[in-house]
Amino acid sequence: MAFSLPKTILVLILIIIPSVNNLEVVDSTISSKAFFLTGGLLVLLGCVMSTLLLTKTEEVKFKISKIDISLFFLLVYIIINRYILQSFHGFSIRFIELLLLSFLYLGLRILSLKDYPIVLLSIMLSGIVQGLFFLQVFDNFSPTYFGITLGGGFFNPGPLAGFCATLIVISLGFYVFRFNITSKKTSYSSWTQRLQKICFDTLRQYIPLICMGVIFFILPRTGSRAAWLASLVGCTSVLIYRYRALNKIKALSIYKKVFMCIIVLLVLAVGIFKMYHFKKNSADGRILIWKVTGKMIVKNPIFGIGYDSFKAHYMEEQAYYFERVRKTGELMVADNNSYAFNEILQFLSENGIVGFFHLIVVVFLGLKLKVKEENGFIKVLILIVLGTIVIFSLFSYPSQILPIKIIIVVMFSLLATIDNRKYCRTYHTGRSSFFGKGTKALKLSLVFLGIVVIWEGSSKFRDLKGKYRSWKIAKDLYKYGLYKKSVAEFEKAIPGLENCGELLLNYGKALVMAGQDDKALPILENAKIYLNNTILETTIGDVNKTMGNYEQAEIAYQKAANMVPSRFYPDYLLVKLYDETGQKKKAVERAKIILDKRVKIPSRAIKEIKEEMKKIVDK
Repeated sequence: MAFSLPKTILVLILIIIPSVNNLEVVDSTISSKAFFLTGGLLVLLGCVMSTLLLTKTEEVKFKISKIDISLFFLLVYIIINRYILQSFHGFSIRFIELLLLSFLYLGLRILSLKDYPIVLLSIMLSGIVQGLFFLQVFDNFSPTYFGITLGGGFFNPGPLAGFCATLIVISLGFYVFRFNITSKKTSYSSWTQRLQKICFDTLRQYIPLICMGVIFFILPRTGSRAAWLASLVGCTSVLIYRYRALNKIKALSIYKKVFMCIIVLLVLAVGIFKMYHFKKNSADGRILIWKVTGKMIVKNPIFGIGYDSFKAHYMEEQAYYFERVRKTGELMVADNNSYAFNEILQFLSENGIVGFFHLIVVVFLGLKLKVKEENGFIKVLILIVLGTIVIFSLFSYPSQILPIKIIIVVMFSLLATIDNRKYCRTYHTGRSSFFGKGTKALKLSLVFLGIVVIWEGSSKFRDLKGKYRSWKIAKDLYKYGLYKKSVAEFEKAIPGLENCGELLLNYGKALVMAGQDDKALPILENAKIYLNNTILETTIGDVNKTMGNYEQAEIAYQKAANMVPSRFYPDYLLVKLYDETGQKKKAVERAKIILDKRVKIPSRAIKEIKEEMKKIVDK
């Protein structure tokens, strides 16, 4: 890979982004990565525009793969569905990430195949950096400035585990095929070329090994069964392909094959049983979420509910489910939730059958992609890496994890690069050609467009980052009880983010604590359009109760109680509402329900609630 400024910037972005965690902004492990990627891509675009303006080329080549076209149509559908076909859409940092990843994909597609080894090594280096942070925390020696927790640069160990599971498969594949990943040059005329070859050979040999060693330490400590399963299947697939194990199995006798199948099935059965019981409540909770998500899909089968709108609908559907079904086991594992913990179900619920059809087309084209014989192993390794992420996605939420999405983008761009049947068009830029006469004008137009994008992007980037800083300050002031100052800071963040459910919820609660109930109620009701959970419903209930809207307060408290039936607090608020408004019969009935309710996690608060309920029943 001949280094240039744009390529160097791209490599730095890939290495640094998983560790970015700017504590000055709210939801720092998520939002600060998006801000960093935005800034990095703007700088990268500036460098590309400069290179385009200064470079003289004799011809211009356009190479478009079927993968490029199918991904483009999928992106267009998601945008149309979100902004035109749906009745509303909320602010979404995840949608911003989708647009940023689209630009990153375009940047990667400019690279040639010989550039990708360094891209992959950069991703492995990012995993090593995460491992160093993790080791520091594990030894209680992490600098607080970086905000690193046991999740590394991620918001909890689960996403870190998914990232590591993907990296260990990439590292293993890169290492076992390291001698196939070489430059086709047989001689190196200059000392710089020889130095680059020595450096690359060293990196190719040791970076994958170090990355695998670090991940072997991290992965077991994350407690993520999905990541364990994904990495096991991915690594096994790489080794089977590398050492042609399938050919050796085919050569076995029928009896040995049957015996081997029985052993494999037994190991799988025992493994699945053990993994299920390792965190049984967590597994049961996921099954409940899948069941409720399935009902959401049935209600909106064609176009779904819109990209990143899952959190706006799920808890409403869970409340409706528990109004009709009261299975004790499900009641105890239900909780507030914003993810489907299965990306196939989440994609279907958000984009419907039409969007899922587009996705199937992308997958089909990837599987049927024709490549040169010497690139066959690259295609197989890409599919194994993507398969690893798919396995992890069946039980988790990689679409919420930017570093994993970056790996997916790298894999698809590499897949498009090795496509042997791309649509190619070459324009000669000589003065005699028609295209050559317009080359200068074309370059100037592209540079002008790039400047506009950089200017507007930088402006919006700074504005949004400023709002996220104000939001973080407001939340900190709220924690310290400075509610009026918190409200003032929230009001700096609101303009332009009026459809951000999380921000509206935080702002509404601050208004309530500042004694501005009249102002808080419409804010909280508006937040329900974009986000809903028990916190929002109980807050709405409290405000309505204070304002004397007892019927609306009862509806809100009951909704919260149905969302998470195992919780005591919504039922407690209902009893207090009935008792204070003279509805003694309802108060006693609900108090008895609380007294008979099974305790999920014993606490002093629950004990005090039950004691108060006994007094109400006795009274």
